[in-house]
Amino acid sequence: MKTKIKKLLKKIPKINIYFKILFILTILYVFIFLNIENIERKMTFPGEGKQITHEIASHPDLEEFNIQIADGNNIHGIYLGNWEWKTVYYFHGNWVALPYFYKEIEYIHSLWVNVIAYDYPSYGKSTGIPTQKNIAQYSQIFFNDIQTKKDIKDEDVIIWWVSIWTAAAADFAGRNQFDKLIFVSPMASRYDMAKEMFGFAIQKLFFRKNSFNTIDTVKYFPQPALIIHGNTDKVISFSQWKSVYNNYWIENNKWNQKYFIEIDNFWHNWIISRFWTALEWKLLEFIKSWNIKSDSEIFT
Repeated sequence: MKTKIKKLLKKIPKINIYFKILFILTILYVFIFLNIENIERKMTFPGEGKQITHEIASHPDLEEFNIQIADGNNIHGIYLGNWEWKTVYYFHGNWVALPYFYKEIEYIHSLWVNVIAYDYPSYGKSTGIPTQKNIAQYSQIFFNDIQTKKDIKDEDVIIWWVSIWTAAAADFAGRNQFDKLIFVSPMASRYDMAKEMFGFAIQKLFFRKNSFNTIDTVKYFPQPALIIHGNTDKVISFSQWKSVYNNYWIENNKWNQKYFIEIDNFWHNWIISRFWTALEWKLLEFIKSWNIKSDSEIFT
């Protein structure tokens, strides 16, 4: 009996340490669980709250719009165009506001298309919080307003999305009619992003559903799609485009109207800016529905 008591007394310090560790982990879990939505949002949208440091460059065909919505927030965006043809709805990159992407917007405009784009909630001159619900609302309100003002037909709309915002654009595309899709460095889903960062979908530990889920949304798009991705991308891995590409309209895709351009030895940012001369003809072929000879090419 005495021997058992002595053994138990020796274990007490260790038991205390285990309880302390368990207590700390429990407190940490509860804190993350209660704040998981904000944590996930901050990790997904690092550009949240970043204001512009310079204005959009002037252009004779550029118009700026500020749309006040019911909750008092503002949606800021632009329309660049004088072409009586296609219009690109451009979902810009994640880290900064719309003016930083203006050179790319001008390049897209030079492909004989009009361009509309807006700043996401809390980016640039737009206000609000970038939740999935708010982003969907802003995307739709801005598009509806410009579509009415500029008499844009659904069949003339090309949705062009970049990086993490491919998921937001996919969500918009799933609720609207359009002509084509262009993906630049597309994200597969929030689960896929978490797997790359932590080795598993950490959201599952906190009972969060997979959101911004591009790979599931694109299953139902019969429209032609072009995907461009750098094969050394460390922000959104090269493998994620494969998930998007392989899932794209997996049912009844008789003509396999999906094309991929691999940018060799190039990472995540500024693909279009770096390769716009090389990409120009391929983009024109795709936009104008000319024949594209192969479904995959490598640019170096």
